[in-house]
Amino acid sequence: MTYLEDLFSLKGKTALITGGTRGIGARMALALSKAGADLILVQRNDTNTTTRDQIRAEGGIESKGGKADIVVCDLADRKDVAGLIPKVTGEMGRVLDIVVNCGGIQRRHPVENFPDEDWDEVLQVNLNTVFAITRDAGKHMLESRGGVAGQPVPEGGAAGNPRGLGKIINVSSLVAFQGGLNVVAYAAAKHGVQGIIKSFSNGWASKGVCVNAIAPGYISTDMNEALIADPVRSRQILERIPAGRWGTPSDFEGAVVFLASRASDYVSGECLVVDGGWMGITGRDAFHTTPSPRSRYFLDIIVTSSLIDIIVPTQEHTCAGSLRLSANPEARRHHILARSHPPPQSITLPLPHHPHKNVHVVPLPTPSDSPARFRFQVFTSVFGVASDTVVPN
Repeated sequence: MTYLEDLFSLKGKTALITGGTRGIGARMALALSKAGADLILVQRNDTNTTTRDQIRAEGGIESKGGKADIVVCDLADRKDVAGLIPKVTGEMGRVLDIVVNCGGIQRRHPVENFPDEDWDEVLQVNLNTVFAITRDAGKHMLESRGGVAGQPVPEGGAAGNPRGLGKIINVSSLVAFQGGLNVVAYAAAKHGVQGIIKSFSNGWASKGVCVNAIAPGYISTDMNEALIADPVRSRQILERIPAGRWGTPSDFEGAVVFLASRASDYVSGECLVVDGGWMGITGRDAFHTTPSPRSRYFLDIIVTSSLIDIIVPTQEHTCAGSLRLSANPEARRHHILARSHPPPQSITLPLPHHPHKNVHVVPLPTPSDSPARFRFQVFTSVFGVASDTVVPN
């Protein structure tokens, strides 16, 4: 066995995955198969055999065909979900090493109009089901590793299972860090998933089961059809992705194999973000900046001999968690919006590209030998002050 095989091979392991009929889930299922795992595909019905057939044809370590079976379970039905793991491990006699909770649904409404029934449905599939499967599958894994609370610890304990550690991977989302727009139920569920991975990890990391998450960024899948079809939102999103493209399901192959393999045995309670750099730019406490009312606007500020020029180039760019009106070195300075001598106590300026937004610039007192510093505050005609930050010239 080579070094890489020793780290990443899943040969001899069994992986159960929900949401594997399409998109990210289908690609992760195929990746796990190609790394050596046998797959159990949890589906609402067995009429869609696309992923199973693809694994049987193209999966396996040498891509000559892997093992995959379908188990029927409606993730929106509590009773179905409660019987899933007992059925797989009892009736079917399968031993689970890896579980991937990828199944999920989306409902979009303005938050003030979000229906109770959509809230309940999204929370059931995206949070309650994730909790139940994590709990039940993890308990099954503990029975041959670090032991279930209140029961004797198996001989050898957490390190005594020749199959290695148990691995549970729950799919989260960027909205677990940001909140999203018109997806309050989805955001609440994904925030809950973040709590699930940390809480279960606290209980199980010492007992041989690692619980982690993967948070996809903006990925070109069926779930994002509405965003992709919106020319304004689609452009705004693309402009803020440092990688310069929407993600694809294939971008998750390495992430899921890593978290399922021995290579991640010392990783637990973590969320691996796969987003083309989005969170590196915005920071985990940032909000969607467009069209969200909470934004930070960075303008070119030039101070010379007590003159203050606020420059807005011709081209807009989204960068660093803000709508940045610079970034293009060749953009001509076609709007000098304010100039005064000496600098005033404050200036309020309209943004030409955003007629309902103003920038309030307040010079801060600084020592004579230090660069001038300004606080930028963004106002909108509807929402008032959005945010402020202090930036050196």
